[in-house]
Amino acid sequence: AERHSDRAIVLRGRILTYIAENYTDVTLSQTKIADALRISVPYLSSFFKHETGASMVDHINRLRVEHAKRLLVHSNEALIDVARSCGFGSDKTLIRLFKHYEGMTPGRYRDSTPTLPSNRKRETG
Repeated sequence: AERHSDRAIVLRGRILTYIAENYTDVTLSQTKIADALRISVPYLSSFFKHETGASMVDHINRLRVEHAKRLLVHSNEALIDVARSCGFGSDKTLIRLFKHYEGMTPGRYRDSTPTLPSNRKRETG
């Protein structure tokens, strides 16, 4: 049993690292992740759900929305560019998932969130 749990810890780390490094890729899929880690898609999917309590798609979407939140506040990029930078196929997908996770549209979020002072240029003199 100990050997299995060690393997599970290693595999979980490999999966989470792979996702963290690739979630901005629009073509990221469970198939791509499974292939990269040399495991089957059904095993990957059930293992991930068992280990994290969340579906892999949900995990990836949450990462993408968090990334979008940072871009919305710290850049003036158009929504379609924010969507692409975060791995969403379209701005419609970004808007739909953003509303699902944050309860508001990306535009409203951007308007309602002040930019952090550290992001502004300091005035000298």
